[in-house]
Amino acid sequence: QELFGCCADEDITQKSTYKLLKKDIIMEDIKKRAETSDFSSVKQIVLDYPEEELLLVFDPDLTYGQSFYLVLTPEAKNRILAPPETVTPEPKGWISLGSEKEIDEEFVKETREKLKILVQKVHRRLGQPFSFSDSTTTDNILEIPSENHSRFSIKLMQRDVGIQPVTVLQNDSTQTHRSPQRNNFSQYSPRQLSNEELKSILQDESLKSF
Repeated sequence: QELFGCCADEDITQKSTYKLLKKDIIMEDIKKRAETSDFSSVKQIVLDYPEEELLLVFDPDLTYGQSFYLVLTPEAKNRILAPPETVTPEPKGWISLGSEKEIDEEFVKETREKLKILVQKVHRRLGQPFSFSDSTTTDNILEIPSENHSRFSIKLMQRDVGIQPVTVLQNDSTQTHRSPQRNNFSQYSPRQLSNEELKSILQDESLKSF
């Protein structure tokens, strides 16, 4: 790296990741150092390279397993030195197919003017305690009861309904007869062996070999 002036993080950094090397200098290094030269494995490729300068690229991520890689074709060198510009596609004009009419029909629009009501209170009553109570209509209170007005009646002309098919159901019933109930009971008592029976069992050969 020092012979060609391409020491990592000194001559070549992550901001400037490549350097052009003269073809003659590479061949001279191969002749002097022979197999110890880093370019000995690509000697014939360097000889066949059509241009006078080869591109050496610094690879800090070790993509190909080494800190550097040599670009061996003029096309690849030109793509690295002058990368193609990425052209951002321009947005195309919107072509109306009539969908804006359906969207406009779904908007809730006001068909009449809003009612304006002014509510006032005597200034001397501001900040005074007050309790609400039920009251009836008097001369000073205007009551506006709710009523069905023919002007604002809306008739249902169309309805969107979704249905789902279901299987045909059938109701069946069966009846079983219970057997007659019976009251049963049982009683048990522990078995007791006599002394002779215990003695014969303990002296049995099968028990001893068990």
